Formats: sequence, structure tokens, C-alpha cells
Amino acid sequence: MIHKFKFGVHRFLFDSECGEVHEVDELGYKMADYIITPMAPECPSSLRYDLAKYDSDAISETYDRLLSLWREGRLFAVDRPIPSAAVSETSEGASISETPEGIVIGEGELSGAGLRDGLDELTRRIKASLKAGKGSIFAPAASFDHGFACCADCHAHHLCSLKKPGREVCELERLRVDAELAAKALGQADIKSE
Repeated sequence: MIHKFKFGVHRFLFDSECGEVHEVDELGYKMADYIITPMAPECPSSLRYDLAKYDSDAISETYDRLLSLWREGRLFAVDRPIPSAAVSETSEGASISETPEGIVIGEGELSGAGLRDGLDELTRRIKASLKAGKGSIFAPAASFDHGFACCADCHAHHLCSLKKPGREVCELERLRVDAELAAKALGQADIKSE
């Protein structure tokens, strides 16, 4: 599964199946929407047509980079099945707390407008930290691969630190994972799927 996300001027592609994250330019970010595997050895003419506003040489160069990553198994990896488990309990609400090690996300009472404000503030702080080259603002978190059926379509399921899913807490956790991935791609952190 390919997950695309941005922080400020930075654009990223994350392949949740192989665990690789790559910083890409605007063209690579856009081109990822059009990639079908197995990738052809040459850039398809339909792709060139869809991305005609970009320079032809830039299209070729970007396609070749993505093709190389695909051939190396570092992007557009084959989805591996996730064993499904019944979710007996889900969390309601979320919390954001500060510790000396960084920000911690957990279950709590935050929802609705409070959750939106929290997400906006965290996004602002993440952008500032990445721009300054400081890496992640979050406390280190243990990650594990979820077996919950509701997590199967989530890009963060291999890196998630939540004990049980829930709409609000999952939204914050996806933001935390994206921030960790961005820091990794920019060489500001080293995270691993356990």
C-alpha cells in the first residue's frame, strides 16, 4: 500500500509493505497516482499524456527512478495479507500529553473540535521541527503489526503503537507515524517496523 503525505514543502511516498519511505518532488508525488504494477520498462505514453504539463525529460527521469525503486522492492511492493482479528474493544477519544521525551498519544477525552485543534497544532509543530532539522517531536513508541481487520487498510498498521483502535486516537497515531516517516526520509531519525 502506498501512502502519500506532505509536511510543508516536503512530499513523501511510504510503502507500508516494505517499510520504505522516500522524499519525492512534485512530479514523483503526482506520478505515484498513475503507477500500475508490474511497471513497464519504458514510461507508458498514457502516463506522459496525463502528466503533459511536466517536461518530457523530467517525466522520463522520474519514471526511471520509481521503476528502479520498484525493481529493488523498495516501492510498490506486493501487499501482504494481514490476519484479521475481531476487535473486542475500541477506544473512544484521544489524548495528547507532553513528557520530557516528547509528545505521547493515547486514549482520552479529546474529540471533535478539540481533536481538530490538536491535529492542527501538532502539524504546525511537526513542520517547524522538520524545517529546523530536529527530527520527531514525539516520544519514542514501541510499534507492532496489528491484526485488527479495521487496520488492514491503514498505512500505519506496521508501525502503530496503539493497543486498540479508535477513530480519534487512530487519526493522531497516523499523524505521529507520518511525522516519524518524514524525519526518517529527511535523515533526521531512524525508525523500524518491529
